[in-house]
Amino acid sequence: MNDTIPLQIRPDVEQFVAAVRQHFADLPSEEVEDLLSGLEADVSDWVAEEGPQVLGDPEVYATELRAAAGLPAYQPTRSSRDLSPKALLDASATGWARLLDALPGDFGAVLRSARPAWWVLRAWVAVMLVSSRIWDVWQQDVPYLPTPSAGLGAALVAIAAVVSIQLGRGKFWPGTKGTAARVVLLGLNAFAIAMTPQVVQSVEYTAQSQYERMTDDTYGQNALISPGYGEVCNLQPYDSSGQPLYGVQLFTEDGQPLNVNCCWEQHAAWQLGDVARRNVFPQAEMVGAGDRRFAKLRRLTVPAVTAPRGVEVPEGTAMQSEEKKAQRKAQKKAQKKVQRKQS
Repeated sequence: MNDTIPLQIRPDVEQFVAAVRQHFADLPSEEVEDLLSGLEADVSDWVAEEGPQVLGDPEVYATELRAAAGLPAYQPTRSSRDLSPKALLDASATGWARLLDALPGDFGAVLRSARPAWWVLRAWVAVMLVSSRIWDVWQQDVPYLPTPSAGLGAALVAIAAVVSIQLGRGKFWPGTKGTAARVVLLGLNAFAIAMTPQVVQSVEYTAQSQYERMTDDTYGQNALISPGYGEVCNLQPYDSSGQPLYGVQLFTEDGQPLNVNCCWEQHAAWQLGDVARRNVFPQAEMVGAGDRRFAKLRRLTVPAVTAPRGVEVPEGTAMQSEEKKAQRKAQKKAQKKVQRKQS
């Protein structure tokens, strides 16, 4: 080998030689110097004679050089590997591609062609998650579409699918090729994969509950109670004197059965023969394995009330009976006062 070292080394030659040396990093430094001590001079002379186009792939050159020296193929050690985020992402992408290529029956190509389906799925998972945080699932027209309105929900899914597809095609950030963008997109994909079973289970549960409502004998006649602060799962009626009542049937002003908006599996309906009546309260609640009973009242005492001014209480009602008792009591007091005065 030529031991003459040029006074100035071309930058492209320096880069080439440095890349070649990386493929000898598994050898002791003394042995590397014995093998590559005159490499820069040789390559410089080679480039001077034939031009810079002779510089090819340094990995190929290093492999041939190791083979000529009787050395095995280069196996990079952990310390010599590039552990930068970009290198790790590239290595993961390469490993994933090799795994797909190794699948039998060209199944890897099938999975690659199905990527648009995944882009649409992750869009659907995203809008369903956002919808569940804003609207009550019981308000949805269709269980697998977001928002209470099926039309608006379908439009939102379509818009989200277009955005997700464009991300997959690398048209929008974080679908671009920057390292930070790739990390963010990888995290979003991992989150979507993790949340997919939960979203599917929620949709199945909502669909099943809606089906049970449709098949219940009172469906289509129910007035659902759902105030702004949350669902109403049970009702505890009281009479005008504040005493709890049981077996009270509730109806709307037009005579339709009134039903609470809650999970029926946790409550036992009153029965009229073999027919479940969901408008009779209070309903027994689950307290153990198959054991249901009336829940303890959260308020043990309720103040007595009177009818609104100018409103006549219907005949035969509990409130009218209480008012009659109060009237008779007042009359007796008045009679006693009169008797005491006369005596």
